[in-house]
Amino acid sequence: MGKKKNGRLCLVLNKNGLAIDVGSVSHVIRKVQGKRAVILDPVTFERYTIEQWVARGASSDTCIHAERSFDAPEVVVCTFYDDTHPVVINCNKANVLKRDGYRCSYCGKKTNLTVDHVVPQCEGGRLVWNNLVASCQSCNNMKDRMSVEEFCAQMGCEIPHAWNPNAAPWLFKAGYMEVPKSWKQFINI
Repeated sequence: MGKKKNGRLCLVLNKNGLAIDVGSVSHVIRKVQGKRAVILDPVTFERYTIEQWVARGASSDTCIHAERSFDAPEVVVCTFYDDTHPVVINCNKANVLKRDGYRCSYCGKKTNLTVDHVVPQCEGGRLVWNNLVASCQSCNNMKDRMSVEEFCAQMGCEIPHAWNPNAAPWLFKAGYMEVPKSWKQFINI
């Protein structure tokens, strides 16, 4: 995927508007310069060539300083590619920990991590992505057979959001990251 320019990533959509990847800003700019993609304004949905995008100038704090300053693109659309990337990410402890950023979903600790069933197995909870979250050993032991709602009310924490990375394998590939607001209309996790 390459190095991130100033830590920024750009969402890549296929020509049908489905999210298929994330790439570094420098990588997607090269795609746009090579006419393999166009920049999409996530507010107006207008499409821009690199020349048109640069001509708009810089209006945000995430601008790129070159000969002329311009905003870093947040979303690009491929001009030719209409396929998807059929990837299956196995549901296992290592991948649950990666998905959750190697941090306990309840207290935020990064040590003694294990996996917790949101709905306990004794209550019919299954070994599936939407029922597993990263948890430190102490939170997992304290939760025991409690429902996640009970436990979070007792701990004063937010109820964790367990999501299936097979719905967005390109996001899983990028590692744990906060999804930018401009992307949320294009993805469903």
